[in-house]
Amino acid sequence: MMANLLNSLGTAITQLPSHLITQLKTHCFLCGNNCAITEMVCGHCLTELPCWPVDDLLDSPQIANNIEHQFIDELYSFSDYQPPLSHWLKSVKYSRQTKLTRLLAQLIESHLANLPVATNRTEQSTVFPVLTVVPIHVKKWSLRGFNQCHEIIKRCNAKNQYNYVPDLMIQLRDETKQAGLSGFRRRARRRNFQVNTTYRLDDQHVILFDDVLTTGSTVNKIANQLKQAGAKHVTVLTIAVAVKR
Repeated sequence: MMANLLNSLGTAITQLPSHLITQLKTHCFLCGNNCAITEMVCGHCLTELPCWPVDDLLDSPQIANNIEHQFIDELYSFSDYQPPLSHWLKSVKYSRQTKLTRLLAQLIESHLANLPVATNRTEQSTVFPVLTVVPIHVKKWSLRGFNQCHEIIKRCNAKNQYNYVPDLMIQLRDETKQAGLSGFRRRARRRNFQVNTTYRLDDQHVILFDDVLTTGSTVNKIANQLKQAGAKHVTVLTIAVAVKR
């Protein structure tokens, strides 16, 4: 109940006039100094966190040679999977610290806003690229109460540059946890996904968001399904990359 109240309060704040929002302050999650009410970390702490530029990671042999990416056209990520980022991601997924999704959304905001497909889009274009998230099975959703990827993206203002479709993908099999599995066992898992037939993807550019990429198996399988459904181009965006290299 408290989480829902905070989410409602956050939504109400974002609907205030911009000149009022800038006057509202809160305390930085990391250093305790003042920062904007819509942020969880101040600008100084944000610059201190390790952050990769918005470059296609498939151009890096150290990453491309160690993941599955046959159906992925571009890959972008905020940073490597290391503390404190790894701790925050685990806290959201396994300890239900959903308040940290605001922090993770703030971290990925700039990357989402500055993907080439967004920055190269002309004002005359009437077709928005499709943005979606890696799904979780309905049983897992009922137990956990949320899909962490959706909770992060829905808090990003940059999602408005896209046609956000959170239920574009459906997971058909209820799987055991991936955490702790070796790369070989992750790749061997028979995770089945399908595209929600409510939507048409003819020649669309789809941005697929996941929290962490380890082997690329999951996002590569989903990218394959998206292209079979008509998508022309699939870009993967993650908060962290945990690739052994």
